[in-house]
Amino acid sequence: MKKFSFSLLFVIMLFGIFTFAASAEDYNTPNTTPITVEPTIDNANDTGVGADAEEAPIEGEMAEVIKNVDGHKTHGEYQNNTNSCASCHQTHTSKGKQLLFADTTYQTCASCHDGTLGFYNVFESGENADLDGAGTFGGSHANNMSIHQSNDTVQVKAAPGGNKSSADAKTWGASFSCASCHAPHGSYSDRLLHYNPNGMATTPIKDGEDALTGGKQIVLHDVTTTKPAAGVYALVKETSTTEKVSDADEFAVKVYLYKGTTKQEVPMLYGYGSHGQPHFTHLAYTHPTHGTGRIEYGNADIYFSNEHGYFKALTKKGNEILTGSTSLKGQVSLAYVVKMDLQEVQDIDGLKIYKNNQSAYWTEKTLNNTGTTKDFVGQGVAMSEYCASCHTDYIAKSSSSSGIKSGTFEKAYRHTTNNASYTCVRCHFAHGTDAEIMMDAQGETVADLTATDGKFEGNKPSALEYMTDTNPSSALKKFTNMTVCWACHNSSKATTIKNTNRPEDHPNGMPKTDVDFGGTIKSIQR
Repeated sequence: MKKFSFSLLFVIMLFGIFTFAASAEDYNTPNTTPITVEPTIDNANDTGVGADAEEAPIEGEMAEVIKNVDGHKTHGEYQNNTNSCASCHQTHTSKGKQLLFADTTYQTCASCHDGTLGFYNVFESGENADLDGAGTFGGSHANNMSIHQSNDTVQVKAAPGGNKSSADAKTWGASFSCASCHAPHGSYSDRLLHYNPNGMATTPIKDGEDALTGGKQIVLHDVTTTKPAAGVYALVKETSTTEKVSDADEFAVKVYLYKGTTKQEVPMLYGYGSHGQPHFTHLAYTHPTHGTGRIEYGNADIYFSNEHGYFKALTKKGNEILTGSTSLKGQVSLAYVVKMDLQEVQDIDGLKIYKNNQSAYWTEKTLNNTGTTKDFVGQGVAMSEYCASCHTDYIAKSSSSSGIKSGTFEKAYRHTTNNASYTCVRCHFAHGTDAEIMMDAQGETVADLTATDGKFEGNKPSALEYMTDTNPSSALKKFTNMTVCWACHNSSKATTIKNTNRPEDHPNGMPKTDVDFGGTIKSIQR
C-alpha cells in the first residue's frame, strides 16, 4: 500500500512538472492576436492629432501650433478665453526663470520680433526699419551702427548720463533687456512702454518737487474731505450718490487723488508682497472698532481701481474704515504714461498695425488724424522724461539749469529737453540707427539720395559712404555726424549763418513731415 502510494505520488509529480513546462512555454510565446481595449470616452481634445508632418494640412510640413486666439493680442488686454500666454511661456519645460521658452527675455522677444510675425521687425534695416519710429536693432553697416544693448549684456547703470551714485541691485544694477523699456503683459502707454522704468515710478517725490508727466511716488498723509491748494497732491474722500456697498444700506465712499482742485484719475501701481515687492499704493488706518491695519491691492473690503486711480469701499467694514478711522493715510505711485499719435496702416485678422507720426513729438499744436480732436501736446516731453528714467542728467528745464532728476551733473549748459522744441526723440532713435535710416541736413535718406534725380541717383555705395557717420559711435542719431545741428539751425535764431538749402516744404527741422498745423495730418513721409 505504501509502495503504491509512493509510485502514484511520483507519477503525479512528473505530470505536474511537464504541465508546468508546457505552461511556461505558452507564457513566453508572443501572443499574435491583438488585444482591443475600447476607450471609456473619445479623445476629447484630439491630443496629438495633427502634431506630425503626415497629419499636417500640407504634406511634408509640420502642423501649425496656434498660440493665440484670432483677434486677441499677444501682449495685454487678455480675454477670458485667451491662449496668448503660450506665445512666450511654457508651464513645464521652460528655459527661462519666468517660465519663458527661451533662455533670456531678449531671446524670447527676438523669436517673434525678428520678422517672423511679418510686422514690427526690430532688426529690419533700410527704409523699412523706421515703420514705428524706433529705428533698428539690426543695422547692416557695422561701422555705423549704434543700438541700445538690450540683450542682458550690460546693466542699467551703464546708461550715459545716468545717476550711478544711487545705483542699487534692484534697479540700476539690473541687466538691461527689452523688458527694461517695455512691459510684455501690457501697459498704460502706447508701444507697451513700461509703467515703472528703472523703478522711477516708485521713487518718492521730493518736497517741493512737482511730479513729472511720467510716474512718481507721492508720499501722502491724511485722507481728507478737503481739496488741496494748487499744485499740492492729496487723497480726497467723496461719497458716491449712485453706488452702495454690497452688505450695507449706505452709499459707498470713494477716495480720489487730487492735484489742487483737479481730480487726477491716472493709473496707480501695485506690487506683490509675496514676491518680495512693496505694495506701491496702499492705505494705512486706525479705527476704533477694526483696530490698526494696512489695506493693499487685493483687499476684500476696499477695491483699488488702478487704471482710474481711486479706492472704493466694497463692504460695510471697508466703508467704516474710509469714513470712521481716526487716522487714515495713503501712499500712491503713479504709472508712467506715454501716448503717441499712432495711425493704422494695416489690419491683420483684427489685429491693427500702427505707424507712429513722429512729428507729434516736437510740436505743441493739436493734431487731428481721425476727424475728431486728438490732443498730443506734451507728447515729446513725456517721452523725454521716460528716457530720463535712466539718462537722468539729460533732461533739463532750461539750458543752464541742473537736471530735473538731479543726476550726477547738478549744473551744466545743455539743450533743454522738456519742451516740444527739443525732445530726445527729435535727435535720437530709441532702438538704434545705421546709415540706411539716417538723414542728412536736408532730411534725405539713402533711399532719397539714390532715387531718380537724387544726389547719387542709382549709386547706393556712394550714398552710403556719404551718409556713414565718421564717429566711433553714431549714438542712436537720426542724422549723420552733426548735421542735426545744421538741419535745425535755420530759423531766425541763427542770425549769422543759416542752412539756406533747407527746402521750404519742411523748414522746421527733422524729420520731414507734411503737416497742416491747422489740425490735419495730410501725409507722413517717414
